[in-house]
Amino acid sequence: LKHIPPRKEIPAHRPSGLAARREMSFQLHLHGLSYELRVSADDGALHLDLEEHDGGQLWMGDFSAQYVEEITRKTGSFKKFALFVQMLEAALGDESESVFVDVLTYADLQALKSRKAGADGACAAPPAPTKDKRYVILTYASQYDRVHYPLPLSPEGLSEPQQLQRVVARLQRENAELRSRVEVIAESGQAVASPGIEVLRRQAADAQRE
Repeated sequence: LKHIPPRKEIPAHRPSGLAARREMSFQLHLHGLSYELRVSADDGALHLDLEEHDGGQLWMGDFSAQYVEEITRKTGSFKKFALFVQMLEAALGDESESVFVDVLTYADLQALKSRKAGADGACAAPPAPTKDKRYVILTYASQYDRVHYPLPLSPEGLSEPQQLQRVVARLQRENAELRSRVEVIAESGQAVASPGIEVLRRQAADAQRE
């Protein structure tokens, strides 16, 4: 039988600083919506860039290491900045069963807080700008507890040409990724005419046409 290595577990300790600047992009499919989440982090700050595929809406957030650590301190489960970034990467890369990511609206976040507090009453209506925010929620689930770390993202207004440029750039990235997956599968020795290969090729062709 082929040995399947266990998923990575988040270590309890890690050096306080990041070794180098990191830039990553992840595709998310949550609550019937598709997003691209771009993450960049260095030793002192974390930047998140969330784009909804269908509407082209964009939300962004910049967080200092001190801000991130203060968020974790308020939850009662403190994490150093570098460990928090590692947890976020593991959640987005589906590398650990103990951490995962969600994208919520303000109303979703209030409902989550109410459930956690055991409150059934309705929350007061927030100001209009708050309603437009999105929240990337990093959840850490241990054996006996579950902790939510919210990262608020503000909407960014883009002109139509800017929106089109971002859509084109995203489609080009997706097309390159699909072509890479086709090449990897083909090089693995699978039949080129297999259904999986044909599906990937059609997806790549569709992305190129768009």
